[in-house]
Amino acid sequence: MKQHTIFSLLAIILMVTGCQSPREGALTDVQKQHINSEITQVMQKLMHPGDTLHLMDYLSYYQIDRDAAIAMDGYIIKGQTVMRQYLEEIIDGVRTIDTKLHEMHIRVVTKDVAIVSFRSNELAYYYDGDIIPTQGSYQCVFQRINNEWKIISSAGAHVKE
Repeated sequence: MKQHTIFSLLAIILMVTGCQSPREGALTDVQKQHINSEITQVMQKLMHPGDTLHLMDYLSYYQIDRDAAIAMDGYIIKGQTVMRQYLEEIIDGVRTIDTKLHEMHIRVVTKDVAIVSFRSNELAYYYDGDIIPTQGSYQCVFQRINNEWKIISSAGAHVKE
């Protein structure tokens, strides 16, 4: 019985780790690197909005439709109207945000889907002169829609320092 169990376990390990043939349509390393580069560029633009943070510019990174949902700070925000209101509240009064990304990891799932996990430290500069530091960890799912990378789902938690 023990010998049978050991051989079964060995067979499973070999199948999972090294004896698989490449999937049809699987991406090459070069394709994955190209997608990784595209997502990195989008993240840089999203996290460094310039001198002024405009709501419509920020919202343009999200695919907000009736099925949209994000998970943030213990809440599930779903639906186009509620999600738009939530994002509006987050950036209400914010002039700009200085963001430092840490430990960004991009997992390319398909040629049109990628998952980004990252930590960040942020300084939010408000029009009234307040500066609010925050930090957190987040995960965003990007999908290429009409040849643009859009966030279709995100989750995270942030805390004030």
